[in-house]
Amino acid sequence: THIIKPGILNFPDSVFNEYFCMRLAKACGIPSAECEILTLKDEPFYVVTRFDRESVNGITRRLHQEDFCQILNVPPKLKYQEDGGPGIEECMKRMRIMHLPAVDRLRFVRLAIFNFLIGNCDAHAKNYAVLYRGGKPSLAPAYDLLSTMVYETMSKRFAMTIGGENRMGMLRKAHFEELAKRCDLNPKLVLTELSDMADLLPEQAQTLADELHAVHPDAVYGRIVWETGQLCRQVRE
Repeated sequence: THIIKPGILNFPDSVFNEYFCMRLAKACGIPSAECEILTLKDEPFYVVTRFDRESVNGITRRLHQEDFCQILNVPPKLKYQEDGGPGIEECMKRMRIMHLPAVDRLRFVRLAIFNFLIGNCDAHAKNYAVLYRGGKPSLAPAYDLLSTMVYETMSKRFAMTIGGENRMGMLRKAHFEELAKRCDLNPKLVLTELSDMADLLPEQAQTLADELHAVHPDAVYGRIVWETGQLCRQVRE
């Protein structure tokens, strides 16, 4: 029913990083898996409730779910677009073929925008999934959210291109407009989503950082707040 993660090797604060990013997504109205911090023998662990489980009358059963590498029959080793993995356009096209509702396709784009603005370069095809209930598919809640930009040694290229660009420092509003066109979405709608998220995130991030410092103090919150502020300003230019 749960997944328990220790800190990533060389990045022990990844526990607090992922917890912060998941809580921030929920604060911004993005459906996200429930999570918490578990401390065992003074060591923190990130704990997330599995969204592909359902308990009825005390009996827990597995719900079928597929990430977008599985859906598109792409090997996990090719999960990054620059390695030949799926991009946002391919995922959106498959969602239409699967008859996922328009609200789910918009949620996918909103989550991609959120991942960019928190500096999550690792938002690849295996970090987006479809969940099946009664045989009916819907976009799964957000999971595996991490601000990778706060780590010097990690890639500064977005896992999926935005309008043909994946270099984080180069992405601008025009790339999101191009993405909308490639996905047969209304560019004005996507730019509004981008603008609204860029306006909302900095304040929400600072408020959450202040809240979590009181319970699970860690310097990574401040680094994410700074990085998020930079990326939000970048798309306003």
